[in-house]
Amino acid sequence: MSVKFELRIRALTQSDADRSKCFLPESCEYEMYLDALVDDLRAVPIVAASHRTGNSIDIETHSPLEAMDLRDIIKPHFSNERFVQYRFVSILPKQ
Repeated sequence: MSVKFELRIRALTQSDADRSKCFLPESCEYEMYLDALVDDLRAVPIVAASHRTGNSIDIETHSPLEAMDLRDIIKPHFSNERFVQYRFVSILPKQ
């Protein structure tokens, strides 16, 4: 039985950039990195499908799991070089 989640992401803010000593990405770069994140999530073994709408990514899993477990599985995608492009906001089950 699959489970659906909504992953919410936000663009880097000036405050984030000041703390991490990096530059704010151009909006086209942000979009490119989010599209790449969707592709990367599709390669995660538990993920059956992922689709982006704005700053949200709908994720469907192959088998049931809790939102926090999925968060732990995808956490590496928020701690690599792309982390300077976007930030994790939340992950919630979707009805």
